[in-house]
Amino acid sequence: MSKREYQLKDGITKVHRSGLVLSEGETIEAYPDILNDHDDVLEPVDGEDDNEDSEESDE
Repeated sequence: MSKREYQLKDGITKVHRSGLVLSEGETIEAYPDILNDHDDVLEPVDGEDDNEDSEESDE
């Protein structure tokens, strides 16, 4: 599992809670499991959902 970049969701300007301090316009690099505790305020910068395992291989 590799780290990804996350930002605050639209409409959220600041979060200060255990394990997460972030203001609007800032990003953090974290493992996808950060969404287990903070999915209500964070989203991936690239807009993809970390919970989807939709990778297909061409064989």
